[in-house]
Amino acid sequence: VAELLRRCQLELNTNTAIETCGFADYSALETTIRYADLVFYDLKHIDPSKHRILTGVSNEVILENLGRLTREGDKKIVVRIPVVPGYNDSEESIRNLGEFVARLGSAIIRVELLPYHNYGAAKYAKLGRRYKLGKVQSPTTEHLSRLKDIIMSSGVNTQISE
Repeated sequence: VAELLRRCQLELNTNTAIETCGFADYSALETTIRYADLVFYDLKHIDPSKHRILTGVSNEVILENLGRLTREGDKKIVVRIPVVPGYNDSEESIRNLGEFVARLGSAIIRVELLPYHNYGAAKYAKLGRRYKLGKVQSPTTEHLSRLKDIIMSSGVNTQISE
């Protein structure tokens, strides 16, 4: 991926972007994003134990890597929060995420709230795997608007994405 980004940026003079959850050794992450003009960085939960329930792994490395990227790098970063009702959509959770992101400084150009959808359910079925979020409904527009306002109250530019 690093080589592809390098060639796109330097040989083809093309703007580049990458999306990551940041769950990697920092040196690998740093090498991969070296030639990215924009980084989309997913944050699913601020609480390590709740993050583990949602994803199967702790978020400690993810949060540490994001902090290092904002301190040591010169990248523009968009933090993306997939909003999963019943898992990470409480006002407290979103407020804590907003406050964390606000402390990271100007490298974060915005936060995007991504409403949960169940588009992956059919893929899981084809693979013979159980889709654990099958009964979760997409968040309402009103709820997303409240969550957006909470993050914005931390001083972070926020939008709701499709």
